[in-house]
Amino acid sequence: TRVLSTNEAAIVNRTLRSVVEEGSGVKAQLRDGRQVAGKTGTTQNARDAWFVGYTPQNCCVVAIWMGFASSNKPMTEVHGRRVTGGAFPADIFGRFMNEQVANLSTGEFAEPDQAALGEVIQPKLQSQPVKKKKRTTTVVDTSLPPDATDVPNDAVPIPETAPPIDPVPAGNRDLSPGPAQAPTQAESSKPVVQPNSGVGPVEVAPPVVVVEPAASSG
Repeated sequence: TRVLSTNEAAIVNRTLRSVVEEGSGVKAQLRDGRQVAGKTGTTQNARDAWFVGYTPQNCCVVAIWMGFASSNKPMTEVHGRRVTGGAFPADIFGRFMNEQVANLSTGEFAEPDQAALGEVIQPKLQSQPVKKKKRTTTVVDTSLPPDATDVPNDAVPIPETAPPIDPVPAGNRDLSPGPAQAPTQAESSKPVVQPNSGVGPVEVAPPVVVVEPAASSG
């Protein structure tokens, strides 16, 4: 059963020819310049490397594989170099095929239809409109101080009732001591905490204020 059309097969052959002519498999080229198609391959850590190639006519498909059959040992130091499909396997393929096809006429690959080749390599994208992304730019002016309204509400606690403002200027205040007043019971029971030169605050006993009655004149 035919799987590919003639032109589809020609496209595949042309693609694999480029691997040998200008790609990773250039070491598989034949010395007389005849056409060869093929593909290199390398697994992770260079545990396996191969090259599979073929000529147009009168020969066969040849596969060269390199690796350790009983282990997955990496081929990172083989004759001082790391093994890839385009290195030793492609070189072995070229040397073998030079002897194999020396007395054979291998012909040439059929060229693919250029119009069909262009549709495969460069598909038309007109039917898929490209959506342009909108670009937004944010400019932050750091030359001016931030406004108070920019501060979050939870950053600066605002008391519900502001303390009263003394309307008397500082220069006109009467700083002379007034008549002594007895502290209330609640005030006298509060401890007075004063800073000192020690490690921490010192708790001082509440003061005792004595109020004497005025002497009678009669």
